[in-house]
Amino acid sequence: MVALLSGACTNEDPWTPIKAYLDADKTYHAEELGIAFLKDVTPEEKAELFRAHQAKHPDVSAAATAARTIIEFGGERSINAAEFLIEHPAHAKSPTTASDIEFGYAALAAEKGAIEALEYLFEH
Repeated sequence: MVALLSGACTNEDPWTPIKAYLDADKTYHAEELGIAFLKDVTPEEKAELFRAHQAKHPDVSAAATAARTIIEFGGERSINAAEFLIEHPAHAKSPTTASDIEFGYAALAAEKGAIEALEYLFEH
């Protein structure tokens, strides 16, 4: 119920917004790679294409809200949701990046222990 009220999901699976973001992010990075391998453009044109492409990065807000909701209610995807919060908001330049990472780290530490969570944080 809270997930629905928060806008985190529109159906019964709270992972849906996270999957949608991950799919969009994968497409975004594939397009970015395509720009990197363009051959018939000048370095200046390529830089402009990269700048324009960066503005198209998918919004992570709904996915971050869904991840927080999953963690708050517990369950089998809590660890995945915590890892998502550590990995993705920073890449998406979310305005809530710092609090998302902190929330994800605290959840991961509660599930796996502080040392393992800290190692994951530094790796990602």
